[in-house]
Amino acid sequence: MKTVVVFNFDLPAILQEWKQEGHSAHHLWGVTELPKYGIDVELLPYEKFEILKKVSQKLKFLGDLDQQLRIFLAKDTYDVIYSAHHLTTALLAFLRKVKLLNKPIVAVAHRSFKKTLFSQLFTALFVEGNDKILCLSEATKCHLHDSFGISNAKLDVLPWCIDIQYEKLSDENIVFALSESRYILSSGRTHRDYETLVSAFQEIDYSLRILGCSPISNEKDARSLYLDPSQVPKNISFVDRFIPTPEAIDEIKQAYAVAIPLKIYDKEPCSAIGLTSLLEAMAMAKAVVITRNEYIGIDVEKEQIGLVVEPGDVEGWRKAITFLLNNPDVAQEMGYRGRQLVKEKYNLDFFTKEVANYLHSIVND
Repeated sequence: MKTVVVFNFDLPAILQEWKQEGHSAHHLWGVTELPKYGIDVELLPYEKFEILKKVSQKLKFLGDLDQQLRIFLAKDTYDVIYSAHHLTTALLAFLRKVKLLNKPIVAVAHRSFKKTLFSQLFTALFVEGNDKILCLSEATKCHLHDSFGISNAKLDVLPWCIDIQYEKLSDENIVFALSESRYILSSGRTHRDYETLVSAFQEIDYSLRILGCSPISNEKDARSLYLDPSQVPKNISFVDRFIPTPEAIDEIKQAYAVAIPLKIYDKEPCSAIGLTSLLEAMAMAKAVVITRNEYIGIDVEKEQIGLVVEPGDVEGWRKAITFLLNNPDVAQEMGYRGRQLVKEKYNLDFFTKEVANYLHSIVND
């Protein structure tokens, strides 16, 4: 069986990093492991027609027109299309819905939308055409069914993963003891509420290290806090540059715990933001404090791997961080449980086996 895999990032470039530098493979969404299950994988060059890439930036609701056109023209060479981000292949899903595409599509749904007239129309035309929609959480699945009427027969839940076969994430590189820890770590750029976290640390006598971001006083951008740098407490440090995964994992290894502060917007309430940071912390056996977001699909409190804070709750962050600092045995046990969960369920082997089952099933139906 043959599949083409498409994503909203450059998968061939990520694959080269994996081959040449030994990076983790989970950002390849199973590409490296699917051949073990009798599935021949093809990756298209991320960009071939520059003009289509530019048009896609203007008409984002159609997905990546460059990759989709090439897949459509070569459709007869594939048994199934595997979209690791369902919005990237929105046009193909539409063509499938109106029966102009004769190949099934299995797509991973990272998010849903707030219910509006436009989102209802978009979902009916550009999402429902997928043959199978694998949601990263039960909450996303329920939202697509309850708010947009997508059939449960098309929906299923497939939690995302992390590659614990990667050397830096292997058992021998995990440190459970917290005696050598130097800071609380926070990282990530998408929808991060660092303003709330920084405010909480004004009353916490411990170091906070923030990766990929900096304070800024008079200009807003995606990597900056909207604070006067002179008002940032001295116990907070910033690394204002892109941090590749191997370096980020080294930073997590030295952390006491991981903070994942999220901005939950009313217009975008249904996204799995924070999931990558959570999985990395779990894999490195670190307790977490995270803003409540049911769409990440992992119940941090129920699994006893960390603490949850309500959006924008400065005092809640202060109390949660202080509790972990005052209870190192509890923090260590939370980290241990997170590591065990990754080994049991949230790992690349489990994820890829499930994807392979869905791909085979949809072709054989």
